[in-house]
Amino acid sequence: MIKVIIFTLPLIAFILQLILSKIDNNLKELFKNYTVSVVDWVFIPFNIFAYYAISWGNIKLLIIFFVVSIIGSVVVHINWSREPLKHKYMVKEKGKFYKASFIHLIFSAAQLTIFLMLFFSPNGKNVFDYGLALMFLAIYFIASIFSSYYIHKKYLLEDVSRGVLGAIAVIVFALIKII
Repeated sequence: MIKVIIFTLPLIAFILQLILSKIDNNLKELFKNYTVSVVDWVFIPFNIFAYYAISWGNIKLLIIFFVVSIIGSVVVHINWSREPLKHKYMVKEKGKFYKASFIHLIFSAAQLTIFLMLFFSPNGKNVFDYGLALMFLAIYFIASIFSSYYIHKKYLLEDVSRGVLGAIAVIVFALIKII
């Protein structure tokens, strides 16, 4: 059951965001946010390969990573709330979120937890799955830079730095695994 949830997490999150965006009359902004409406689909193959490459037995580590991820996601979403014109899909007005942004907050925390588990708790047996998971993660980070440009019509330092640092982390962890 957990496997099915992890595999379909991006689909579930998108459907919930779609429904809540419809309720909030914010569908147009959902589809203008290419990171959410297009790039996040990369997480379906990523999650499948990551699931098989991760050692899930360390529950303490999983809980720690999830708590850290929730805190990080909350901080990012609060930061977004300060600039509603820049983050129209997530933020109604300064300090007020659309309903769908709470789904995004949980989804992003869950995905970050999977990233951290892949980096720090690989099972060591499924090198092929590990490599493919890292490849899809690199695709996500690079694609998110370009989707940010299409959303904002310029490159934002926060998005470029996240994309570049994420891609560098993927390369470093791939090299560590190879060496």
